[in-house]
Amino acid sequence: MILSPRGNLELRRKHSKPVVARIMNQYAFQTISACPFCPKTGLSNITVIGTCDRYGFPVRLAMCNRTGIIFLLDRLALEDYNEFYKQGHYREVLDVFWDRQPLKKTGEEQLSTNAIKKAKETVNALHGLVKFPNQARMLDIGGSTGEVSIAFKDAFGVLPTVLDPAEQELDIARQQGLDTRLGSFETVEFAPDEKYDIVLLHQTIEHIYNLQNTMERIRGILEPGGLFIFDFLDFIDELDASGSVEAVSRLDHCHWIYLEMLEVFLSFVGFRALSTIRSRANFFLVVCESIETNPDVCIEDEIRLRLIRGFASRQVQFLSRPKIESFSITERFKQRLGIKVSPF
Repeated sequence: MILSPRGNLELRRKHSKPVVARIMNQYAFQTISACPFCPKTGLSNITVIGTCDRYGFPVRLAMCNRTGIIFLLDRLALEDYNEFYKQGHYREVLDVFWDRQPLKKTGEEQLSTNAIKKAKETVNALHGLVKFPNQARMLDIGGSTGEVSIAFKDAFGVLPTVLDPAEQELDIARQQGLDTRLGSFETVEFAPDEKYDIVLLHQTIEHIYNLQNTMERIRGILEPGGLFIFDFLDFIDELDASGSVEAVSRLDHCHWIYLEMLEVFLSFVGFRALSTIRSRANFFLVVCESIETNPDVCIEDEIRLRLIRGFASRQVQFLSRPKIESFSITERFKQRLGIKVSPF
């Protein structure tokens, strides 16, 4: 028996249901009052493209009709997101959804191995394209266990500081000799003269609560001529791989970026891409310099309408498919006899 993408998603949601119910009882969900990038227009300039996330949380996903950025319309409050990561509930949801053993049972080795692999892929993608000053100060926002910081330190000679709200993961970073700071970038305080040559967001930008304010803060702590480096999980690529908006959307991803709107997004928040690199499957790595913000930039209507139509079409196709795509001989015999065949 082979599950279709729809059947696979429904099975994973079934596994996740007890954890999702507990989290919904523990945290307060809210609907934001305005589009994060068009606050003056409230919610009048958005298109809702999804009504539930992949875990089963009833949170809607919307697109800003002006910039094209995709964001969660329903979400936790910022302080609840901080607690969500700090208490390890983020990892718990991931573990139950993917039916894998949690970190405390598998130990630190598995998480570290995966992080090292991704860190090497990122560093390899940058080799020969970017030259960093010797002993450049780097802030690794959402740096988790510090594997990416170590890779940058070894490859480019930078001096990294790992900032993350999850104390368990920062403990691992400290054990590897890294400077660390506990907290969320959106709330942590910086001294007026605290500046960095490099600010890095690795597998983090989607998790940021207030993306526009965060970009302003990054601009504020960059040294003149400093570099902002981030990677993003391309929403359209994820849609192609998963089959529907609901299979892509997730509570912990407050925003989504995709290649078609990257230039508009960067111009809006005051950055220009120096290099854009396909770093691994569904991921792009972007190296930026700071420029003046352009609040008047907009995504082209043709692109926006084509994407919205595509989102709706994908959802219809996704839901029209059976839960099971192929059957064993026994299951085919049962189906012929009229016996219900269920993947669950």
